[in-house]
Amino acid sequence: RQRQMCIRDRYKKPFMLNECGAYIYRAYISGMSEDEIMQAFAKEYGLSFSCAQSDVGQFMMELRQQGII
Repeated sequence: RQRQMCIRDRYKKPFMLNECGAYIYRAYISGMSEDEIMQAFAKEYGLSFSCAQSDVGQFMMELRQQGII
């Protein structure tokens, strides 16, 4: 069963996150740099750094486009 997290903004509709998205978002709001998040994400999910770099980078871009970060 996959866990989800919902981010609410006063002016936008809710943005649902799956477990991986929630992990990235929590790392970001805790103050980690994007590079630190990529390294931690790769370790947590057993991915190569290049795979984590692509996944995290793409997700962070989506959060920026949605005005969440």
